Amino acid sequence: MAPFSDQVRACGLGSSVSLPVQVSGMFNGCLDVYAAEIDYFDAEEMAVLHEIRGDLIFALGNLARDGQPRAPE
Repeated sequence: MAPFSDQVRACGLGSSVSLPVQVSGMFNGCLDVYAAEIDYFDAEEMAVLHEIRGDLIFALGNLARDGQPRAPE
């Protein structure tokens, strides 16, 4: 981020984190979170973000499965 640090700070961003979101082994996107404070994301914040990412992956996986045809019971 060094080449862009002046531009990023000018926008009021001090910290960012980007966590990949993969469902069924396929990359679906990223959970990107920004904060104005520098070094905002400590271990506790990261643990919460990883939990949120896990919940998102779980929900997306359920949506993907619900969209697939099911075998008759």
